[in-house]
Amino acid sequence: MTRLKKPRRQKGITLVELLTSMVILGIVSTMIITVWFALQNSYAFSINSDNSRSIARDAIARMQREIRDAACQPDTDSNGNATYYPFSAVAVNYAAGNRLDFTTPFNDPTARILDVSYQYVQTSSSSGTVYRYRATDPNATIAANDTNAMKMILATNVVNYSQGNNVPLFTYSYIDTSGNVQATTSLSTVSQMQQILSIQIHLLIDTNPGHAPTYMDLITTVQPRNMRQN
Repeated sequence: MTRLKKPRRQKGITLVELLTSMVILGIVSTMIITVWFALQNSYAFSINSDNSRSIARDAIARMQREIRDAACQPDTDSNGNATYYPFSAVAVNYAAGNRLDFTTPFNDPTARILDVSYQYVQTSSSSGTVYRYRATDPNATIAANDTNAMKMILATNVVNYSQGNNVPLFTYSYIDTSGNVQATTSLSTVSQMQQILSIQIHLLIDTNPGHAPTYMDLITTVQPRNMRQN
């Protein structure tokens, strides 16, 4: 009588099972890491986009407030007394699609009427920057030419004139010599600047710089309330 051998009980796992487990673990780990990076990128994009939008809103709100308070420099009469808004005065000194110079007492603790300049400057092939200059010399008619002018970056990643866009930062509505309302991106004479009715501000921001453009389009119209109109 032949005695049957009992099969040996397996101890541990086989090499095939180990390799299979490692492959499955690698696939699961790759999926988890991929999802984690995607969430990180999405979060970073949301934060950067929100910051860009907040800066753009603050920039256009500041321009809106200052332009609304544009005022002429005071003149003096024969007795040396200040006479505001003289017939020949104008609050806007330079008006173009990418630059605006004007005088305003806004945000000055002594209510001095100083020149403020907003200028769009192309800083790279893909975007530009809007700078704000504020003169410290009351006699300065162009803030950017004042050696002690306060300069600040108002908005970055501005694409008004980049990436195939041709969007003027400023558009002006004024009354021409025939009494008709005209819209233009450039005013060249004092008489035209004296007849400004409103100024449209159009700010186009790329909230996703370095990647596929994601535009934020902000438009507002300001009516300078203290400007002389003949």
